[in-house]
Amino acid sequence: RDAASYRNLDGVVLVLDASPSATENDDWTELQTMGRFGVAALQSRPAALIVYAGDAYLATNMTADTHQLGLTLSLVGADTVPDPGSRPELGLTLAKQVLQEAQVLAGDVLLISDGQGIGPATLTAAAEIAARGARLSVVVPQTSPSAETLARTGGGQVYVSGQSEDLAAFLDNSGRERLEKQDYSLLFWADWGRYLLLPALILVLLMFRRRAV
Repeated sequence: RDAASYRNLDGVVLVLDASPSATENDDWTELQTMGRFGVAALQSRPAALIVYAGDAYLATNMTADTHQLGLTLSLVGADTVPDPGSRPELGLTLAKQVLQEAQVLAGDVLLISDGQGIGPATLTAAAEIAARGARLSVVVPQTSPSAETLARTGGGQVYVSGQSEDLAAFLDNSGRERLEKQDYSLLFWADWGRYLLLPALILVLLMFRRRAV
């Protein structure tokens, strides 16, 4: 399970704002909590974590070990990114690169931020993410016109403090429908073996009955 040999059809990249305006905000703990809720809902979806302030860094590469990723997210603080400023466009650009390198065909990018620094460059990065088949959603303390515009450009949703369960439900959607709409030949496996046990047992009993007769 630890081998990085799988091909990702669907994955998630979390882009976490670690600038002072976010980490020193009263809502910082809530933002981290929502991020952990999102990670817990990923199930088998691989995910990566990017942190940014005045620059962006890959904290955790695409991995199936979402438990460890959640722990890493919890440890992010004011001293994690030394570069001053708040440039979400750099985090989103790096997220697009991670999706490309992992060959993700339909994924999600989740920007967790205090909403500062959203501008034209951020919208351009969101459009580029959407153009390659991924969705960009935004988690902020409270909604704003800039956050709504960003999510709309990225084809995703806006989630505010207190909507952890809604966010988890959104990320629980593995992207299967989006992959099917793109005409990729996929095989979705389901285990029906347990339901065949009962008729098999009936046949075995009938065989014993014939021998007894």
